[in-house]
Amino acid sequence: MQTSTQVDRILRAILREQMPGTEITNVTVETRYDDDGDSYLDIQVVYASTGQRPKPAAIAPLPRLLLGRLNRAGIGGFPVISFAHETCVPA
Repeated sequence: MQTSTQVDRILRAILREQMPGTEITNVTVETRYDDDGDSYLDIQVVYASTGQRPKPAAIAPLPRLLLGRLNRAGIGGFPVISFAHETCVPA
């Protein structure tokens, strides 16, 4: 299974737990490298206007929650997560 598919599946499970009522329409995952050559996961979560907006209190613990599950799945890289409303993302 591709890493991006695994990350997507794991992240969506966490989002269902942490943000019920928020409809996620798309998740993109890219492995990027910082200036020191260390990898990180650049994750963009797109949410729909039909559900609730993601609450900051639910977003704050996501990197920690995701990092633990990614490590257990053997996936490296620190997750950097951003959220965007579906109307703000180019088609």
